[in-house]
Amino acid sequence: MKNLISSETYKLFKSKSLWICTIVGCAMALFVVMTYLMLSIAMKAEIPVETEDENGSITTTTTTMADEMNAEFEEMGMSEADMAMLTGSYDGELMLELGFYGTSLQLLVAVFVAIFVAGEFSNGTIKMIVSRGYNRSKVYFAKLISSNIASAIMASVIVAFATVAGTIIWGWHNPEKGSAASASDILVFIVIQLLLNVAITTMFVAIAMMFKNLGASIAITIASYSFGSIVFMLADAVIKGIAKAVDISVSKIPIMPSELWIVQSITNMSKYDFSSKDIGIALGVFAGYTIIFTAIGQLMFNKKDIK
Repeated sequence: MKNLISSETYKLFKSKSLWICTIVGCAMALFVVMTYLMLSIAMKAEIPVETEDENGSITTTTTTMADEMNAEFEEMGMSEADMAMLTGSYDGELMLELGFYGTSLQLLVAVFVAIFVAGEFSNGTIKMIVSRGYNRSKVYFAKLISSNIASAIMASVIVAFATVAGTIIWGWHNPEKGSAASASDILVFIVIQLLLNVAITTMFVAIAMMFKNLGASIAITIASYSFGSIVFMLADAVIKGIAKAVDISVSKIPIMPSELWIVQSITNMSKYDFSSKDIGIALGVFAGYTIIFTAIGQLMFNKKDIK
């Protein structure tokens, strides 16, 4: 097992696809930061406003889109943090959040895993490893571990890049948002996001092992990430329909199906003001997806006729 993991990590760091996907992720993170910067500039730009008094005198003052929107949002009872977010008050804290879910990190992980895992079926590497007498379960776990190492590297580099870029431009915390997130909340946020990253990587590895073909693996992993939420939203609609039919309030349903979709869980945890319920669901999703897809992937690999 140790030799297999060493071999896989060696191939991992020699893999061009790992570094290409990481660089693409950093470029996308930079694009996100620049988009928010342009939005912030537009929101804070001064707009001349002319007013005429009863004597016909015209007075020119200035305002900003942010000021106008803040006045409306305040009447709506919106929180300070939400108003700041919608009116161009950004910072490194926000870019840390966006690094995990606003940079297409999971899609890049999906593409890398498909290349790293399914690609070895196409070039015959898997067949060569198995023909040497290695236990298939050990081969699978070595591939799973190395894929998660790659996923962790990509996440760490891309998220750090987005956070540092945002902090350089706006500072770590914008006081217009209210109080800063505590160190403990940030730590919990990062740990949960990394655990969910492990779970979704495990799912992608299982898919790649199922389909073996590189093109099919890339297509299926991207489709599962992009359109899986539709299935869970339909399940939500069914549950709501049943609840309405039997006269049960939807608010009394403890967990909706969409909350169990890993992409939704990543989104729900992409903030610092999460609840204990959010943490509980995220940990359950991490454990469930990791165990189930590890078992499915290993079972499929053990039964595969490798050619």
